Amino acid sequence: MIRKKFHEWRLLVMPDHPTNIGTRKHGYAPSPFCMAGTRVASVVKLPYSEKNAAASDLKIERGHELMEYFLRGGNL
Repeated sequence: MIRKKFHEWRLLVMPDHPTNIGTRKHGYAPSPFCMAGTRVASVVKLPYSEKNAAASDLKIERGHELMEYFLRGGNL
């Protein structure tokens, strides 16, 4: 087995939409996300959860803006 080592990496974790656990129906609130990796600037130093995401002042309205933010390592 050949193992590759990546000296630079980045990971973005997020759902495609929020779902209310009580009703099991799709919601329309912004989706929380978590980023980690090489040269990713930390903005919120709290565990990943909907509650902590809602409390954050970091809001990205459009998907393409999130991807740009991700590719820049969390720098707007």
